[in-house]
Amino acid sequence: MLEYIAQELGPFGLEGRNCDYSCRSNFIYDEKQIGSADFDLIFFNRESAEYYEDCIYIKEDEGEFIECKTDVRTFISEELSHTSQKKLNFIKSVYESLKVNPKCLFFIVTFRKNVAIYEDILKKNNYEFISIISGKELLNKV
Repeated sequence: MLEYIAQELGPFGLEGRNCDYSCRSNFIYDEKQIGSADFDLIFFNRESAEYYEDCIYIKEDEGEFIECKTDVRTFISEELSHTSQKKLNFIKSVYESLKVNPKCLFFIVTFRKNVAIYEDILKKNNYEFISIISGKELLNKV
């Protein structure tokens, strides 16, 4: 359900009107698949990306990569679980591939209204490039 809401309200930071999205897509950069995980939702500019079945090929390093967590508290805590670390490291590997371009944005979308503590935990663990879209922000976009 959260994925559908994010899909309808997004993109959250990607500029331009020619956006499309893909759900549960793997990520390919420089003709190589990055990691073995996927993103819940990827927004991209139709003019700078191509979509092939379950993969997105971004040609001009422009996209919005979203992980949806109904309650971010179950995903991010003071002691990150192995599962959370694995997913965050996948996101970081995609970020590292694309960090030369500021048009690539990374978000965790959640229904939780107060997310400041979770943003601090991300920063403390070197995931400061990931922003959290709170339930309050989602409501404001409606």
